[in-house]
Amino acid sequence: MDKDIIRYGGQGFRKPLKTLELGPIKAELMEDGSLRYIKVNGIEMIRSLLVTVRDQNWGTAPGKFSSISVDQKEHYIDISFQAIHQQEDIDFRWRGNIHIRKDGNLIYFMDGEAHADFLKNRIGFCLLHPMDLAGSEVEVETADGRFKSLFSKLITPEDPFVNMKSMAIVTKDRLNMNILFEGELFQTEDQRNWTDGSYKTFCTPLHLPYPIAMTKGTKVKQTVSISMNSVNSMVKDLFQPEQEPILKITGEVLGKLPELGTLLAPMTRPLNDREQDQLKELNLSHVRCSLNLTEADWRLKYGYVHDAAKKLNLDLEIELITDEDERMIQEALELIKEAGSRIKRLSIYPDKAPDSPAETRTELFGASLRACQYVTTRKLLEMLRKHLGQSPLMLVGGGSRSNFTELNRTLMPLTLMDFVEYAVNPQVHAEDLDSIVETLPAQAITLQTAKVLSNELPVHISSVTLKGRMNPYAADDEAVRCSQNRMDQEDQRLNSLFAAGWTLGSFAHLALENAQSINFYEGTGALGMIKEGGHEVCPAYYVIANIGEFANGEVLKLVGLDAKVMTGIALKKGDHLRVIAANLTDEVISVGIDMSEWNYSAAKIRFLDEVNYSTVIIDKSYWLKTYYSCLVTSQSIPVNLPPLSLVFIDF
Repeated sequence: MDKDIIRYGGQGFRKPLKTLELGPIKAELMEDGSLRYIKVNGIEMIRSLLVTVRDQNWGTAPGKFSSISVDQKEHYIDISFQAIHQQEDIDFRWRGNIHIRKDGNLIYFMDGEAHADFLKNRIGFCLLHPMDLAGSEVEVETADGRFKSLFSKLITPEDPFVNMKSMAIVTKDRLNMNILFEGELFQTEDQRNWTDGSYKTFCTPLHLPYPIAMTKGTKVKQTVSISMNSVNSMVKDLFQPEQEPILKITGEVLGKLPELGTLLAPMTRPLNDREQDQLKELNLSHVRCSLNLTEADWRLKYGYVHDAAKKLNLDLEIELITDEDERMIQEALELIKEAGSRIKRLSIYPDKAPDSPAETRTELFGASLRACQYVTTRKLLEMLRKHLGQSPLMLVGGGSRSNFTELNRTLMPLTLMDFVEYAVNPQVHAEDLDSIVETLPAQAITLQTAKVLSNELPVHISSVTLKGRMNPYAADDEAVRCSQNRMDQEDQRLNSLFAAGWTLGSFAHLALENAQSINFYEGTGALGMIKEGGHEVCPAYYVIANIGEFANGEVLKLVGLDAKVMTGIALKKGDHLRVIAANLTDEVISVGIDMSEWNYSAAKIRFLDEVNYSTVIIDKSYWLKTYYSCLVTSQSIPVNLPPLSLVFIDF
């Protein structure tokens, strides 16, 4: 099998067209004309600077770039290129020029024109600020004057800076960055709302009406000018050369292992024996199903779901989707009661946007406001509680089926809820592997914020998937329904080592913030960890199975991980200690496992990598019997992690 398929599920990490270095500035020029990882003295100042073209459903029209020229001299770098964005009705073309100066100045100019009539929500510059800027000082110039603020540590429901002409940032490392915008007013949103690892500054402000009709010949010209310098003469000493990482397993208990579950695909047949056996070996707490009461065959589907949960001897978590039809809710509850299902949690959501607008925590416009219509409503909860009666063993709740954003922005009827939940996926704004990795630490921040929002109610992650299960920002109810097409949710990267490492990272960041439960992917099928028929599994299957063995165990503090290159978790149950770590890069990483606080004398080490990939996805017995025994004779166990590989160490 092709190495790129095994490692990445297809195309690998984006490689820069050219790495730019001039004085204290370092950046990567990408093939799409963007600049990534703009650093000063080794400290990241801007995650990405690019031009985007977004259609009326917030879809991105990709560009084709040509005539790229890079002229580098001792004191400057000049870059120029041409770009064409053509997708369906969209035809937009622009010329880009980038000027970098040794004194820390950077200017990016775009000059574009519509070559057809089309609708757009956005055309222009987008800047991503790394989430490490949390707590940094910001001074913003708007059309109404200047004010000072901070990049918030918790995720803000509102967009903190609107109608901007410029912004000045002083980082925690005392680097000073001034950004001037010309040609448009700009707005900043907290993109961690969607688990992106960044804050985003973009044009056009969302309070202005959209979509906007672009007529052939319409011009778009914008400039972003950035100056970067140190306000601390010692800042260059803050950058340290890379050293071999040491992972230290401490005895500090951070919490109990979250309950693990998976989604059941919409079932049209019973699970076969092999699928059942594979699901049982995941050591799950429960399975979750989505039951849409507006669909004609929902009763048949529920019958299969009930039988599957019963055969697996697992509790059932139900996501009820309905319109405001009290009779249908009553009928569904009666069927569930008659079936005798072991229901652990029951959440409820509208199938379409209700007539009454959502109560939001901040002023929203357009698609942002409409997206909040698809969250759990007070009316649906009242109907559910009315017909549920007194059922102390069944917890009732809800939240957002799509993103944390809508939970953060909507006033939830918490007094009617036993728990809150939201879904996680890493591809709301970008689909490249680097951006997907960058979502991992942002997942932890969503959970920190959700716990504050929920007024101490338990917080559950209803689903972790590689692609979103719905797009609440689509133009209308029909477009939102179309966005739930299951074929569009398929991502071949689920079959890769990359997805296994990312899955471990997702669990680690959510577990360390004490998520009550987490549902990963679907159990079987095209979107599942177990392929149709049960004869093959994804590498992520081994991550969930090895974590599931520690159900009701403890999560320990693991020190020394750099979230950009590695992820890991330490689990303990009784005397059994397990460390799982993953290399998130396409380079070999050498790491030492520090056992100085423990007195274990031996360890068993298993790898999941491109050497055994093709065997273990079809033969679990090979995985179980293939390991290395290691005597713990020193304070550190040296481990070499091949690209995108995982290591499982048992003590």
